[in-house]
Amino acid sequence: MIEAVFIVCIGVILVTSVFLYYYLYQLVLLDAKSRDIAHPKLWSLFATSGQNSSGLFLYLFKRRKTTSFLTAEQNLKFLGIKRKIYCLMGLELAVFLMMLANLIRGIR
Repeated sequence: MIEAVFIVCIGVILVTSVFLYYYLYQLVLLDAKSRDIAHPKLWSLFATSGQNSSGLFLYLFKRRKTTSFLTAEQNLKFLGIKRKIYCLMGLELAVFLMMLANLIRGIR
């Protein structure tokens, strides 16, 4: 029973991680286009790559001297993507805590 719960939890975490990377790519792409940064798709890909978010830090360093020109429609899309990212992170945390609780219960 515990093994089945672990498999389902790991599957949910993997799927939500894929969506999280996709939405982060979309968020950086929208931001880079609004700031008129050259090669926004390359920066979006670079920002989502890496294990320790070094690409995201480099993108944030690159964009610090630019001004964002988001339209009202782009701003709504930006906020929608951020909301999706927050929901996915919350789901991953809930699944992780559920997996941790089952692990602790299985040890006893």
